[in-house]
Amino acid sequence: MSSTLGKVASIGVEVPDAAPTTLLRYCEFLLRSREAVSKKDRTPERVLGHVEDCAAALEVCPEVSVARTVCDLGSGNGLPGIVIATLLGCYRRSAGPTGRPGITLLERSARRRALLRRLCVELGLDAKVEGSDGGGTTHEVVLMRAVVPLPEVPSLAVLHMRRPGTCVVWAGNPGAEMRSAFEDACRRSGVVGEWTVPRELRSRGELVLVRTTDRDDRGQDPLGSACYR
Repeated sequence: MSSTLGKVASIGVEVPDAAPTTLLRYCEFLLRSREAVSKKDRTPERVLGHVEDCAAALEVCPEVSVARTVCDLGSGNGLPGIVIATLLGCYRRSAGPTGRPGITLLERSARRRALLRRLCVELGLDAKVEGSDGGGTTHEVVLMRAVVPLPEVPSLAVLHMRRPGTCVVWAGNPGAEMRSAFEDACRRSGVVGEWTVPRELRSRGELVLVRTTDRDDRGQDPLGSACYR
């Protein structure tokens, strides 16, 4: 854990004093849970790998650290939203005019929403947990990790992104056909995809920054708000 936090600090993110304890408690949950990660990943080394993979968003997308609104779309059991909230210091005691805003965790499953709420309370995090439509709210930064197949990402992301805005996508290691299908989907959705790999933090593959502009490149009016149903 100290190695990962050292890398986060090296990219200019001020790691909160409470982060090591919070992340260790979260890792303990991941190791205990039969649903949070696959059986083969329920080892300390692999769980820490998931945490560092999530933290990579802070390196490839500096906007995550300064955005006023961030959401984790399809949060599941909190990867990456809980990791990002912890590293950015989104704690309840710091919420308010002088504290960082909380992160919104969007999740379809009512059972998992209940779990996320309980986790946030236990970890002391200031995170809002909502259904996957998010009430039609859009965000400056959207996080998507293992939510839908890559070619479906652009059309879903634009429903939740402000203009301009960025969606950080954990893409893994797609083949040429999948990459081409994704890029075609970006063009149809009027967004731009930028492929990237972090240099400091270890990721489990490539990440893509899907960006909107202040106008809709398909020649339509910008999205004010929409929801994923």
